[in-house]
Amino acid sequence: MSGKDTGGLQAKMPAVRGTAMPVYLATCFFLAVSIIFSATVAPSWFPLQAPRFLATLIFLLSVPVGFALASAFIWFAKLLGEISPKNQSLSLKRTTFSLGTAALIFIILVMSSPD
Repeated sequence: MSGKDTGGLQAKMPAVRGTAMPVYLATCFFLAVSIIFSATVAPSWFPLQAPRFLATLIFLLSVPVGFALASAFIWFAKLLGEISPKNQSLSLKRTTFSLGTAALIFIILVMSSPD
């Protein structure tokens, strides 16, 4: 353990290299196509249930959305100059301004959305 204070919470973006994510997204795409098929093309007697498939798809797509949000936050912190290209580790102490600004932007987007 080093002697410098890192601010407690630290995180790094996981390396998503290889074939895991494309296969995962292909499976989600296949499920989305089956939902569209079951809702529009399939006859009423065919036992496909679109709402049940849709709930599963939303649950499965939360992983790629989480990766996208984490990448967007890292880009935003780099844009504000709180993360250097040499040291890309995230800590709450280093990215306090980015976190507050991102939270403020999120609150403004939520408050300005139509009912």
